[in-house]
Amino acid sequence: MALIGGKPLLSYTLKSVLAAHLEGRIVVSTDDNEIEKFSRTHNVEVIKRPTEISGDKASSESALLHAIDVVAGSGFYPEVVLTLQPTSPFRRPETIKKFVEKFSQIKDSFDAMLSVNENRDVFWLPEPDGNFKRLFPNAPRRRQERTPIFLENSALYITKVDVLQKTKSVLGKKTAGFVIEQEEALDINEPIDLLFADFYIKYGSYRKN
Repeated sequence: MALIGGKPLLSYTLKSVLAAHLEGRIVVSTDDNEIEKFSRTHNVEVIKRPTEISGDKASSESALLHAIDVVAGSGFYPEVVLTLQPTSPFRRPETIKKFVEKFSQIKDSFDAMLSVNENRDVFWLPEPDGNFKRLFPNAPRRRQERTPIFLENSALYITKVDVLQKTKSVLGKKTAGFVIEQEEALDINEPIDLLFADFYIKYGSYRKN
């Protein structure tokens, strides 16, 4: 419910997923009355999460498995579950839709898919004696010549429900990657991230979308 651009963080995710016009049911899982009340103003379904799977140490998977059990109790048995954490406010509806469509094309070969960003930075690891050693010592010094690696950004996950129930992981055992733009991948983890997001809304390209 923290504000960016004068609106609660959660509103950006709800707005984007509703605009993506996906099949299935849109569900908010929460144990918080304020979040429940706000979510219902967007005409989405709310599942009250039990206390034992709430809090900072609770896993996303525990909330997902609980939500799946609840909707199954009403006769709805989803084949896949799309996870959209409210800490990623800048996902575009078209990106969400393309993400789901891509997985539908490859789901016979993969358990799950996650969003990633391309990264060509140089990474160093500390050794016990205090010396720092390059993670990829043979990587070219010129950034343009390096082989990219890919960073999990937590913006989008999609998982086969039967795999999630078996492995208790949104990643399953065989996971595909889906590259998204850097600005869509901002993940709110620290107070400074809220300041950056607010600045981006006011002065970045987001205001034009």
